[in-house]
Amino acid sequence: MKITALIPTLGREKELLQTLQDLLEQTRRPDEILVIDQNKPSFRSIEDFFNQTISGVSLCRISSAITGVCVNVNIGLKAAQGDVVLFLDDDVKLDPKLIENHERAYQQNRDLGG
Repeated sequence: MKITALIPTLGREKELLQTLQDLLEQTRRPDEILVIDQNKPSFRSIEDFFNQTISGVSLCRISSAITGVCVNVNIGLKAAQGDVVLFLDDDVKLDPKLIENHERAYQQNRDLGG
């Protein structure tokens, strides 16, 4: 099962970087981290994060000229490659087993939907 973490962001550089770090520290990392970046211009630290290579994780940052969570979640959904897409806020603190637990729930109940 391929899992995408989808995060729309605007104006929260420090918080987003912490959320991204939390994703990399998961017991089961996402297969894809997809950020819809509404910052104009984007923060250099966010660009630097997405310029690195992380084994087993596809990193994708999409720049969006449109602001608003709903429209940017939809932009992300169109680009997401995962079988399961987790919608995350850019300032959320993640439990280290969040993705592992989501994957287990989907494996145990094939009828589960979001």
